Amino acid sequence: MNNNITVSISTDAYLPPYQGNTWLPFKDQTLRGPDVLMLIAHPAMNLLKENNYGENEILALLTANPAALLGRENSFGRLEQGLDANFLVAEGIPGLEITSVESISKVFFRGEKVIDRKKNEIE
Repeated sequence: MNNNITVSISTDAYLPPYQGNTWLPFKDQTLRGPDVLMLIAHPAMNLLKENNYGENEILALLTANPAALLGRENSFGRLEQGLDANFLVAEGIPGLEITSVESISKVFFRGEKVIDRKKNEIE
């Protein structure tokens, strides 16, 4: 990041954690994937915050940067007119302040609500 190289934290694959890894809370080689992405990203995102990176720069590791690396920055990755409205609603920054998918209350894909965990709240 210091050298302006686009860095991304993203996965849609299920892989076993690297055995020599000391900063992940996993004790075995069970396959891990998108459901624990925020937990996996948390130590790196926290380190960036401690080194004075802004919240938007850090969040881009999970949003705009993966889209750019896939060549899809004109389709998704940011909230901007003309792009797919893919976003989530949570009380905190994913990967930085929250690490569990249960902390996400709503998910929108192309502008359509696809997950609503708190159905009783007023919108």
